[in-house]
Amino acid sequence: MEEKELLASENKNYRILLLVGALFGLLGSIALAVGMFISFGVVSGGVDVFGIVIVTIVLGIAIVHLLTFIGTLSPRGLMVNDERPALFSLALFIFAPITIISGYATPLYYLLEQGNLLLVSADYGFYITFIGAAFMLIAFFFMAWIFAWKNRLSTTGGLNLGGGNEIVLVRILRILMAILSIFAAIGTILGLCLSIYQSGSTPVAALLYSAPAGLDLKALAFIILLGGTFFTSLFVLLSNLNVLKTTRSELPLLAFVGLLIFMPGYTPPGVIIDVWSSPIYELLNFLNLINSTSTQTLTAIGWILFTSILIFILALIIGVLTFYFARSATSSPRAPKTTGALEAKKKKGKFPTGPPSAPVGDLSSTLSASAGPSGPPSMSGPPSSSQPVVSSEPPTPPTFIPTTSTASVSGPPSETPTCPFCGKTLRFIEEYQRWYCDSCAQYV
Repeated sequence: MEEKELLASENKNYRILLLVGALFGLLGSIALAVGMFISFGVVSGGVDVFGIVIVTIVLGIAIVHLLTFIGTLSPRGLMVNDERPALFSLALFIFAPITIISGYATPLYYLLEQGNLLLVSADYGFYITFIGAAFMLIAFFFMAWIFAWKNRLSTTGGLNLGGGNEIVLVRILRILMAILSIFAAIGTILGLCLSIYQSGSTPVAALLYSAPAGLDLKALAFIILLGGTFFTSLFVLLSNLNVLKTTRSELPLLAFVGLLIFMPGYTPPGVIIDVWSSPIYELLNFLNLINSTSTQTLTAIGWILFTSILIFILALIIGVLTFYFARSATSSPRAPKTTGALEAKKKKGKFPTGPPSAPVGDLSSTLSASAGPSGPPSMSGPPSSSQPVVSSEPPTPPTFIPTTSTASVSGPPSETPTCPFCGKTLRFIEEYQRWYCDSCAQYV
């Protein structure tokens, strides 16, 4: 009953997140399409081919999110339990190419670039457009989090709120990756909002305010992506520190860091866009351009930005390592490395090959049990071949195989226990009622 309630709770959490993400995507896509018709002159004053392409993509995104929202909202009838169509449509809008040969631009960043030109004479349609773009970015975060955290092997299709691999090393790597990503995101945001270089002794305006109207919408969108990376890092960190009861998986954070490093997006002003370029790559080009100019020098914030980019790269490497360790690494106690030395001594004759002598802890009981008219037996060597008797079917003591009953074990064990040090089979010495390892030459 408890398990059913937990699965129902996880499925409810999943549906709530999917419902919120679908609502953001639906409202954002409708607002963006309406705003483009009002302020961007998609069909007035000539046909804007790229504008029509973007409106078509956005209308498709609206249809996908509408069906997802209705299917998630309704408890009966059409039920949608899959975030992948919505995630794919949003990724198409943010990362897919709209121009390649003359510089790689995605629908979102092409729209932001056009918005920079209209920012001086912005009207209400302009703000509707970019509020819609911000809502679509938020929807992308929700769908990406759901996709990365969803347990697809579950019969309920709910969220994977378990811990996954609980090896200490894996959790340490997750914490380290999250901390590095937090610092890198904060440093990169500071590098965009503050002046990173100066010409002579005069600080140059920050990248966020380098557009003709005083604001670069592309830099603002990149800051929103960095904010999503920051909060994802914070969730992963607090979950692995057992502060939050959310998933401890590193996959969402690894995905966001990978998007910043590999996928196209923001480009600083004055940088020539390659056929394929990512924000991290273009920022490095921009810093290299500044550093190679004798009249321009990096400020302290500029060096913080450069260090943050390096930290992002390091976080990606640690994230990939964590991803594979979490799925392949195991942890078990290691046996002492004594077998080889003992085997070598045994071959040289330093250990007897016959039955062993009494264990030290049972010396007094052995003497009292075996004392007779002829006096106590000698304990200088191993017992004779007739004493003690080595049984091939010894009883199993509770030390190795716990029983469900407190009664004594009368029959032979189902399995012969093995040595915890070398892993070889033990034999039972009836006289001393102890298990003995021939390989290690000692009682266990």
